[in-house]
Amino acid sequence: MNSLVLLPWISACQAQRTRPPESPELRAQRQRVGDVALRLVVDAVPGAEMDGVEFFADEQVWPVYHSAGLSSRNRSKYDFPGRVPLKIRVVWRKDFRLKSQLSRGNSSRYDEYGRDMLSSAMYVTAVDSEAQEIAKRQAVSKNTGVPHYGPWGSDYRGELAGDYTVDVAARIPDAVLQDLRRQRGNLRLKFRLKPDGVLFGWDIERGGGGVSLFSHAGGDFRETGIAYELPGYSTPDSPQAQAALHSGEYYLPPKSKMIWRKGWEVKPDGSRVTTDY
Repeated sequence: MNSLVLLPWISACQAQRTRPPESPELRAQRQRVGDVALRLVVDAVPGAEMDGVEFFADEQVWPVYHSAGLSSRNRSKYDFPGRVPLKIRVVWRKDFRLKSQLSRGNSSRYDEYGRDMLSSAMYVTAVDSEAQEIAKRQAVSKNTGVPHYGPWGSDYRGELAGDYTVDVAARIPDAVLQDLRRQRGNLRLKFRLKPDGVLFGWDIERGGGGVSLFSHAGGDFRETGIAYELPGYSTPDSPQAQAALHSGEYYLPPKSKMIWRKGWEVKPDGSRVTTDY
């Protein structure tokens, strides 16, 4: 005799992903910043490689950014989802291959030991609430004895190699926001990871002549880049280019016909040094 399997259906109310109320501090900073277009730029210092990198913004359960591997060679650039965060928690792992026991979005498919209860032919995808997803992950970790390090919304569960929380909204100067209100542009939130911490910087990106032009750079660092803002950037022998090169703020890379702007980084003692990355 064939048995009838009843598949669970979750109502729209149950499926809603709820958020706790915004803190007064977050609300005040978001009112100060307003609605601006945000871009996220992420890389690492030369020689450093981070596995299982994830960014968690404020009260959000799931990461707003993730990368299995990050280095100075694979800079990431994304449109940032949502409004400017008050803080971002940055974590990375000792081993990115240790994935979470349950994939996001179908935790109801598994029992509290992480065993698949339904075959793919019998399973109808249901959207669980964030609370249900986290509760199931916690139960599986406890029942199987497999530890889960870091935020429960993480796609990885391996031991943490880095865990830093960075202030974001409060550090953006009013002058930058005023300039964005006068003329549209993208506010870039830039993060550079290093073995002992996270550098945070910002600037404004605008288009000009088919290239991106950057202004109002601030924070802990600025990356190098082709000096499109410099008259004569593509003619190193011109008087304008030669004057810029003698200033020490620009350089001509080997075999390049374009002048580059030097980068800089603020050290822990507050001093600022130039960089070539």
